[in-house]
Amino acid sequence: MLRCRDVTELVGADALARAPLRDRIGVRLHLLMCRHCRAYVRSLRLLGETARRLGKVEALPSDLRANAILEAVERRRISLQRGDAGAG
Repeated sequence: MLRCRDVTELVGADALARAPLRDRIGVRLHLLMCRHCRAYVRSLRLLGETARRLGKVEALPSDLRANAILEAVERRRISLQRGDAGAG
């Protein structure tokens, strides 16, 4: 059985696609049982979505881009808490 540390390393490094089948299945099983790792994976996906959406604002200074990312993440978190799965 994979530990939380193993799962976060595989998912966070985007190494899951190249991992052996046994590890990919282990990650899925772990995510079924561990709400903390599920939350971590959701956060990573949200950050990825936000970064892709904000990728068009490269002309902004880096501190403004960082603020825009944080604000978008917070808006998305609030909409998910409200149950607005399609909002974003």
